[in-house]
Amino acid sequence: MREIVDNALRFSQPGQSVTVTGTLEGPRYRIDIADQGPGMTLEQRASVNAFKQFERSRREQQGLGLGLAIARSTAEIAGGELTLQPGSGDHGLRVTFDLPCT
Repeated sequence: MREIVDNALRFSQPGQSVTVTGTLEGPRYRIDIADQGPGMTLEQRASVNAFKQFERSRREQQGLGLGLAIARSTAEIAGGELTLQPGSGDHGLRVTFDLPCT
C-alpha cells in the first residue's frame, strides 16, 4: 500500500487530492487509493509488469518500474487482488486492494 500511495503522490500535482479509504465488506477488506494525476490508459493498466514504466520519455521517473508489479503480487500472495481503474473524469487512477480478513 505504501508503494501505491507514494506513486499517487508522485504523479499528482501539488494541491491535487489523494484519498485512501478502507471498508470492511463481509469477509474482505477493501482499500481504495485514488489520485488526480495523469492516470493510465486501458492498455497500460492491462500491461503492468516488473521493470515496466509508462511514458518515461514524457515524465522523469526514478526507480525500476517494480512498484505496481510488487503490489499486485503481494496482494495475490495474501489471497487478494489488486485492480487498476480510471479515476473520476478524464484523469486520475484508482487502485483497489481487495484482501481477505482472517
